[in-house]
Amino acid sequence: MRMESCGRFPVISPLLYRFSVRGIARRVRTGDVSAVRKLAAVFCTANDPGTRHIASEALMRLQNPEQAAILCRECLLWDNDELIALATRCGFEPADPADRALWLFCTSRNREPVRPGPGGLLPLLAAGYTSADGPVRLRIREAARRNGTAGLLARALAGPDVTRNAPRWSYGEWEIVLAGLTEEKRWGDLWLLVPLAPLSLGMEAVRALRTAGWAPPGDDRLLWEDLAETVPDRWLHPAPSAEHRQPAGRPAGQVTRLCFSMDGSLLATGSCDGMLSVWRTASAGPAMEFAAGPGSVRFLGIPEDNTCLVSTSDDGTVRCHGFSGRTPVWTWNGEGSGTATALSHDGTSIFAGDADGRLTILDIRAGRPLYTLRLHPSPLTCIAPAPSGQIAACGHADGTLSVVRPVNGTSPQTLPGNGSPVLHLSFDPGERSCLAVYEHGHPARWDVVTGEKECTYTGLSGRALCSAVPREGRWFAVGSDRHAIVCWEAEKTVPEVSIPLYSRHVTSCSAAADGSILAAGFHDGSVRIWRMPDGKLVREFRGHKKTVTTCTLAQGSARLATVSWDGTTKLWRVPGAEIVRTFDAHAGGIAVLAGPAGNLVAAVTEDGTARLIDGSDGTLVRVLDLYTPSVRAAAMSPDGTFLVITGADSSIRCWDIRNGSLAAAGERAGTSLRCCTFVPGGGLLVTGGWDGACRFFRVPEMTPGRAFTGHTSTVTCCTVSRDGSLLATGSNDTTVRLWRMESGEPCGVLRHSRSEVGALAFSPDGTLIAAGSSDRVIRLCRLPYGTTVQDLPGLPGRVTALTFSGDGCTLAAGYDTGTCAFFSLVDNTLIRTVPAHAGAVTGLAVLADGKTLVSSGGDGLCRFHALPVIPFPLHARPAAAGTAPAGEEPGCGKAKYHNALLAARFQGEIGICAPTDTAGCYDIQIAG
Repeated sequence: MRMESCGRFPVISPLLYRFSVRGIARRVRTGDVSAVRKLAAVFCTANDPGTRHIASEALMRLQNPEQAAILCRECLLWDNDELIALATRCGFEPADPADRALWLFCTSRNREPVRPGPGGLLPLLAAGYTSADGPVRLRIREAARRNGTAGLLARALAGPDVTRNAPRWSYGEWEIVLAGLTEEKRWGDLWLLVPLAPLSLGMEAVRALRTAGWAPPGDDRLLWEDLAETVPDRWLHPAPSAEHRQPAGRPAGQVTRLCFSMDGSLLATGSCDGMLSVWRTASAGPAMEFAAGPGSVRFLGIPEDNTCLVSTSDDGTVRCHGFSGRTPVWTWNGEGSGTATALSHDGTSIFAGDADGRLTILDIRAGRPLYTLRLHPSPLTCIAPAPSGQIAACGHADGTLSVVRPVNGTSPQTLPGNGSPVLHLSFDPGERSCLAVYEHGHPARWDVVTGEKECTYTGLSGRALCSAVPREGRWFAVGSDRHAIVCWEAEKTVPEVSIPLYSRHVTSCSAAADGSILAAGFHDGSVRIWRMPDGKLVREFRGHKKTVTTCTLAQGSARLATVSWDGTTKLWRVPGAEIVRTFDAHAGGIAVLAGPAGNLVAAVTEDGTARLIDGSDGTLVRVLDLYTPSVRAAAMSPDGTFLVITGADSSIRCWDIRNGSLAAAGERAGTSLRCCTFVPGGGLLVTGGWDGACRFFRVPEMTPGRAFTGHTSTVTCCTVSRDGSLLATGSNDTTVRLWRMESGEPCGVLRHSRSEVGALAFSPDGTLIAAGSSDRVIRLCRLPYGTTVQDLPGLPGRVTALTFSGDGCTLAAGYDTGTCAFFSLVDNTLIRTVPAHAGAVTGLAVLADGKTLVSSGGDGLCRFHALPVIPFPLHARPAAAGTAPAGEEPGCGKAKYHNALLAARFQGEIGICAPTDTAGCYDIQIAG
């Protein structure tokens, strides 16, 4: 049968298990310190009596004081009565007086706990507690509660001046101190700590004082009466504040529209999610971004003076956004559903057509309709104002053309159609004729003066998908679904050249203003450039990872811009096809959230873009193109200097955040890397791969180091404790493994999950690890050996991210349903849930202020949430006095208690404040 593992080797039979334990026992007899830990683990976990006997015999014959000290520490960590009895029976004690005081305090049950030393009992106990790590401190507090010695530990932690050490206490230490003072009925000291204690514990202390009938003397009595009168019956986390922070990043959406300004200095894009972005083509600075409302962007235009951006949504709403204030200038909805929009060449007016065949001309400055014309009663599909502004042509869904002359006010001229929607219209330089390209059928040229058809261009088959006409109109091209681009000279009705595309599907095309080149984008992300009018291929290049939705040549023809369903906007130098700049970031959601480093976080998309965001105000600091397909994991160094990315192609790259450069690229691993995390200090990175191994890399050189093996399937998540002593790894094999970072030895295996482990988090004090999996359960286990403490309430969905608050009292969890949940670890209850994202939550991070949680999601956004932390009046400022706590109405019971508590907290403190009604003067404020 399968038994528990010993060391790093799984054992498959009792005999083999005993054989390995005997080997460890021999190492103990030679003075090996690390072997003591292993034997203690065997003694506490083995089910075989013979194996336990081997371990106990070796442990009773320790060779040196260092081994004895290690055994005493293991006794505290395992909290095993039999192991403690063994150590006590053998007379093992730590050599250090402070450690000995702790040992005797924890193991002396129902008798005098500690033999006083030369310096006295309490200083030794306090010194030992202070030097101990988080897990040992937790065991000491538990022993104090169990043995009825909380008062003794409280006196040791508080010292002669009970408030002096209070700023250093954790929530658990506050709890034991207040409980100890209550146990010993030291009401005066308890009163001194009430205004400083965590709000929930302070309320319990007030109720204990009130039950005891105690009241402070002197002026404090008034403060006490206010507190005793207003103390709530029980502690409830405050509701979230009404203040709402705007999310950072941009919604995940495909970029569908593109336009240059007339001078080529600005580039604007529109997405299917309604987001508008504007960049300067000569620099790589941040974009101006606008929300054009729900729905896809159908039209974009920038007037000649470059002062605003005009856009139309798929519902026909026309909007104008000003560049100076970055705010909406006006919005026009019209009478019907808008179907076509165009900008006049002089940039002073906008032509808007609707489904009822109406054409409205708007003043671009105010959005005011100048006049409306009723045209042919069929939806407008395209509008082409002539450069002179004297005439405009409108195409309809039934193929009809309407010619209008806005200046002289004559009646619209109607030209018969062929029954197919008009796709494109273009005037010749003399503005006497107009080219019409139809979705089905042959292109035609119309005389707009006489209303007669001049000619029909033959040679096109299939459905027209796109068209391009240079400014002087010498030729034009039409791309069709028959895998061809057909080009005609304006004076010839038969094609000049037909460019075969074979299996490729053309999606857009654009002609240079001087007619020298033609550019086209395709469904596979490629771009081709031809010399015109002979159609000779000049360049072909892969521009995007997904379909190119629009390509446009700037007026000067030296720049080509392309946008794609992969979310990127790229600027190219033509005809050489050298990439000048990648402007936009992503179309997909955020794959992973790296950080934080202070307030800096990195939102990394799966398609290889990182947005560095200042979490304090949500501003975009830098955008990095990572050149990594299918990003799997990312990690930011604690000092915010380096960002490491791993990809599905087994690549691992380190980027210097300060300048956006590639610092180093590690050798490709033999397997895809699924997760990574920095070790505190920032010089070492841990990665987990599909082969079940954890590998270490030196940063920034990215040189490989040692590896930990033990999992039988993919390592899905990893994390390192805050002190860098423990590594935890989760896997598809449903286990969580704990490793000692210094020695690489495994120190525990958690086998409680029934499905893939998807998220891990260490508590700040190193006493707990939280593990979330696909079975919806979050399990809390005690460190360093992973003994189960509690299962938190399950919520719908798979757990995808976990993080602790800075005080360790709250656990935040993200789910694949887009929900963020907050759990209280004080009483292991659900505080509340927040519908954070439209897609799965992909990352969580607590900022440096300890009060703000950043979440990233599959919807492409980073959102900011107020953590439901337990208030510590100790850390409050006098300005908080007189204000209601977040989420509470002034004058309610909790608000009254809060104010009374702050009055007690700041009693006697003097501050200077400026009155609101008198400039240059100050008031003296005495709190309390």
